[in-house]
Amino acid sequence: MAVATMNSVANVPDRYIESARTLGASRPRTYFKVIVPGSIPELRTAMLLSMGGSWSLAIAAEFLGFPTGLGYMANVAVQETNTARLVIVGFIVAFYSLATFYLLNEGFKKTVSWMPQRTTKGTDISKVAGAAGAGGRAETIEAG
Repeated sequence: MAVATMNSVANVPDRYIESARTLGASRPRTYFKVIVPGSIPELRTAMLLSMGGSWSLAIAAEFLGFPTGLGYMANVAVQETNTARLVIVGFIVAFYSLATFYLLNEGFKKTVSWMPQRTTKGTDISKVAGAAGAGGRAETIEAG
């Protein structure tokens, strides 16, 4: 997360910072009104990946040594060769992970609503790399 944070702050477009400074914003105001909001879209991915990793690490830690929790239940299921319990624990962990992902994603949608959305409508497939070669082969196959 530290590396992702530094990277996202460094990737805020300079024109945003220059515009704020030109309009008379102080350094703290520029940081809190321009840099922080400008870095959030890139931090979104890092946060979502970190939350997935944190669920995995929490279950692994419980599996290895805690006397309670889902990891402990999975450990007992492995020792007793209880596949049904292990599958249920897996579904519970998957549900928690998806719920966390969904809630974080909805929160980030509200914080990055100012960002323009990329749309794929009207994309010309012939402009995509490699598509021209595939189109030429398809015409050759149809003709042959």
